[in-house]
Amino acid sequence: MTARKGNSTFPHLDGIRGLAALAILGYHGVGGNYKTITGWVEVATALRSALPFFFFLSAFLLYRPYVAARLGDAPRPALKTFWWRRVLRIVPAYWVALTLIALTVGLPGVFGPHGWRYYAFVYVYSSHTVGGGLEPAWTLCVDMSFYLALPAFALAMDPLWRRLSVRAAANVELLVLAVIWALSTAYWFVFVSGAPASVSLAALQMREWNLVANLDWFALGMGLAVLSATDAHRLSPLTRLLSCRYAVEVAWGAALLTFMIIARTYFFSSETTRHLLASLACVLIFAPAALVGGREQRARGRDQQVGGPGTLARRHESIQRILAHPAVTWLGITSYGIYLYHGPALNELRELGVRIGSDGLLTYLSLLAVTLPLVIALSAASYCLMERPIMRWGRRLGRTVPVPEIAASAGSSASA
Repeated sequence: MTARKGNSTFPHLDGIRGLAALAILGYHGVGGNYKTITGWVEVATALRSALPFFFFLSAFLLYRPYVAARLGDAPRPALKTFWWRRVLRIVPAYWVALTLIALTVGLPGVFGPHGWRYYAFVYVYSSHTVGGGLEPAWTLCVDMSFYLALPAFALAMDPLWRRLSVRAAANVELLVLAVIWALSTAYWFVFVSGAPASVSLAALQMREWNLVANLDWFALGMGLAVLSATDAHRLSPLTRLLSCRYAVEVAWGAALLTFMIIARTYFFSSETTRHLLASLACVLIFAPAALVGGREQRARGRDQQVGGPGTLARRHESIQRILAHPAVTWLGITSYGIYLYHGPALNELRELGVRIGSDGLLTYLSLLAVTLPLVIALSAASYCLMERPIMRWGRRLGRTVPVPEIAASAGSSASA
């Protein structure tokens, strides 16, 4: 959830973020109704499969500028600027939400002796704190460790692009990312699915909620970033395939089928199986939006400049119609607030009895109907009153304070 409004190349990816945020809200809305929403609980719980989108988006949008800089297509992100803007985007809104929610409705452990861990994004590494704080905020801990590792990985890959051709360098880097994906997947089979039955819930959460366990999702997003950036010089086979007629519809249909498989097998499949199926479903949706959708935007801009027909931009209008709808885009732009506030809002409304009945599908839908507008209002307030002003201030400060660049072959200072 780090992209800013106004990204001229991939504005439609905000739509994916918004829809994914609603899916996670729907998943957490199931609450204690796992056994009572007959015929629907599998679908509701399978909404958790939208989780990889957030890691895909972070990896794709943050790594693509590094690849583009190697090709001379964009300035290289400066190290201080990169980390400064990640901190401004994540930390203030999270600290405010964590403190306000702990003071109003209560959060276990936040004001205890280990409370500093929640504010330092390290609470998932201790059995004393891993189950406390904001329910979905473990992903922020993973994101923070990824932000530390990403510039180092980019620096390590730079020599490839100085010594090899674009095609060869891209292929080698994709191979490296494939190895990272395979190692992370192996970690799931050994340490998650292979965990002994006696392992505690806290220990299992610590095994799942770390960077190594989620590197496969980041690796897939970074791989798509490599393909997207190099498409400007040589179209990848995947982009060519997705540019064929009806290819996007086929991919999204396959994603829906995968989602249905996850739903129907949710209660007897392993955690690792669901993890892999969720990766597949999200790739089938994200790849057309990132590769074909991004080409549409760039082609449309060129056609508007030269008065061309824009046939490529018109080929897959379904992407833009769905993902670039103003309401969906707004949900994506303000989705960080949805992410932060939806769990406590659901829990508090459930405790207050703000729903119809005590169990079943009607209870679930009525709870969501009350929670959704409340959370959207909170997220809009968080974005308009805090997140956007802080980011604007950070960009102004970044223009007035010189920052050193990462040592590499390309580029001048730029924002990530």
